[in-house]
Amino acid sequence: MTIPSRTQAVRGSLNVSSSDAYIEQTIKFRYNPMEMTRTITPTYAKKPGNDDGLSFGTQAAGQSISMKLMIQAVDNMWAGAVESDGLLPTLAILEAQCNASTSALDTWNSDLDQGIATVPPLPAPTLILQLGARCWPVKITSLTISEKAFDQSLVPVEAEVTAAFAVVTYDEVLKDSSIYTSYQNHHTKQESYASSFTAPTEGA
Repeated sequence: MTIPSRTQAVRGSLNVSSSDAYIEQTIKFRYNPMEMTRTITPTYAKKPGNDDGLSFGTQAAGQSISMKLMIQAVDNMWAGAVESDGLLPTLAILEAQCNASTSALDTWNSDLDQGIATVPPLPAPTLILQLGARCWPVKITSLTISEKAFDQSLVPVEAEVTAAFAVVTYDEVLKDSSIYTSYQNHHTKQESYASSFTAPTEGA
């Protein structure tokens, strides 16, 4: 009997990169989001008093993304026993994107002691949220982690994570930065999708 081939689903990911756009780490979702909510907030320009028309401002529309992920340590059982630290590494790598590293803090404090200060002192990593052909430069605005199950050592082995992101637009970064280019690519792709839209015909 021939076993039908099965195409593996493309997994979403959060790519962590440095300022030169080199991807340093890819956090692949174990499960793709159970749901995703996007909120787009357009910006409009103020019109002169003698003009009652409506026009867009030059700033990009704001966009926030919220997604819910279910992760389980048992997913690794096919490759061997479940690790003793369960989901702690997975949760830690997500949380790590919300804080400056201890080494960066140590360096900054050492510089400060020598009278050297930089503004802003600790730049955040560049995060690219990728879902299939779509990708957005983002910053994490909140993580809500609901730990659902634990092993005998109270290590979490199942968790539901709700991650909230703000899309970083080209209004917030320098023009020669990789984030500027990433958002510009996203904006261009959205216009390309919109141009390919075809309204359904009557009765279709």
